Amino acid sequence: IHLASGFLAGYPPCPYIRDFIQYIENYVGLPVVVGTHPMPQNYIDAHEAAGDWDRAGVREFLADLVNDKEASLRYDSTRPDFLKRK
Repeated sequence: IHLASGFLAGYPPCPYIRDFIQYIENYVGLPVVVGTHPMPQNYIDAHEAAGDWDRAGVREFLADLVNDKEASLRYDSTRPDFLKRK
């Protein structure tokens, strides 16, 4: 089961993410992956500035979502060329 990146992109990040993971893995019996696509750069910047990922203790779920700078920039809807064909 994939939990959407929105669990981490929201303000604040979902405080129940570990509860969802535990329930799905232990009761339903399926493995859980957190994140469905790269985190947009504007979201990364906002969360880093706010410090809420650290306060919420969700850094462990972020590695695959924030480590591809090029992909994060493509998903950044604040860029002037977002969704424009090249």
